[in-house]
Amino acid sequence: MKWSSFWGTIVVLIAALGLLSGCLDDIRYKGPCQVPPTIEESDLTGKWTIEYSNYWSTDFYGTTPITGIDTLTLQADGTYKQMFRSEDYNYDSPINDWELISESGEGSKLVMYNLRYFAYGLEHIDGPLGLDPQMPDALRYQKFRTETGIKNDIAVDYPDDEYVFLYPRRCLGKLVLLQMTSGGDPDELAVHNPAFTKTK
Repeated sequence: MKWSSFWGTIVVLIAALGLLSGCLDDIRYKGPCQVPPTIEESDLTGKWTIEYSNYWSTDFYGTTPITGIDTLTLQADGTYKQMFRSEDYNYDSPINDWELISESGEGSKLVMYNLRYFAYGLEHIDGPLGLDPQMPDALRYQKFRTETGIKNDIAVDYPDDEYVFLYPRRCLGKLVLLQMTSGGDPDELAVHNPAFTKTK
């Protein structure tokens, strides 16, 4: 094999791997994610980011697309800071509290006090919104409630409840934090709304 052919093949392979990694990231959000068998607060501390790029939610009609970067920095002392950056809007939260609930009917979840919710566009960050878990988590909770008779609060009246849930889930082996949604079809188990991924 000639060196020019060899290096041409390498370039093609590198480009294919780049495309494949983008496709895998997209596939991660096309199906349900798994509840980690165990999750510790130490797994969650650090910086988590969502980058919205002209994103238009299919769950909430009538919104305008959102572009910007939403960043959460979770500290080991149970506090966090949120930062949102875009050309149209910038936000820096005060220091707020977060906590991990390991035992709940729908699986482990984070309670994020005073988190601002950006997925439905800038015009809806002040609400009011009715938010629910992703459909697989809602179905998991229904089964739990049927089997145990225990009723928990899983829906959020945003912003009046002064908290939003985030769900640590494994999507294609990667830990992410899923956002809440506004209802959904019980036969549609794909992840809705972009998820927070850990950046450091």
